[in-house]
Amino acid sequence: MTKRMIGSPFDIAPDPERSAEVLRRREFERHIAPPIPVDGPEHVIYGGRQEGKTWLATRWLDATPRGRRRILVTLNADMAREVNDAAFPYGEAEAISYRQLQNRGAEEGVEYGFDDVAQLLAEVFKLHEPPRLVTICTAAPWQGEEPESEEAEEAPALKVALGVDQLVRELVGGEPAAPPAEEEPLLRYFTHTHLPEGPLAETSRLFAVVARQLVETLPRSPERTVALRKLLESKDAAVRTALDVGA
Repeated sequence: MTKRMIGSPFDIAPDPERSAEVLRRREFERHIAPPIPVDGPEHVIYGGRQEGKTWLATRWLDATPRGRRRILVTLNADMAREVNDAAFPYGEAEAISYRQLQNRGAEEGVEYGFDDVAQLLAEVFKLHEPPRLVTICTAAPWQGEEPESEEAEEAPALKVALGVDQLVRELVGGEPAAPPAEEEPLLRYFTHTHLPEGPLAETSRLFAVVARQLVETLPRSPERTVALRKLLESKDAAVRTALDVGA
């Protein structure tokens, strides 16, 4: 029988070589990946029955920052009512049952928490007992917060007619920024203001300019999406190369 596995894979099945590779990859991602979106939850609370898991979840609700909304999803409406007996600040936090969430749908901009996930899975999927194994990908330490000024240093959108010389002048000379490009989800992966000044930021900035230029000058289409994805792959490769500059 497999021994009980609770915790990180590094603790359950230590593998120094694999651990070193994962940590190296994380360090690379920390330098090039935008702080959002997150890979998974920032908080994971586990333990046995009646150990205070839900109580800690209500503390997360209590700590809702002003201007944000947090919702804790519970197994049933009775549990949600018990949680809502607490006085949450600013009226920006509440608990609801998973059925309420299904009925009204997820709301954009809301931070969701889930209480007693194993029981929720059993209920939603009509299992005869809670799952025997659950894996969760957690957020990296640098994820979860918007950059302080995501677009503050973003290079201006350029027109196709610009030549290389003018492109360099736009990047270095501080020309007034053009109006923001149309909403394109892939552009967030070209954010570079979170990077330290130097080769990493400079390299990433070049690709951000080209990506913005594509969005400004080409109509939205499947082929434009392919172009942006290929550009993103190229950007990641170039930034990995820049890591070695000055090493």
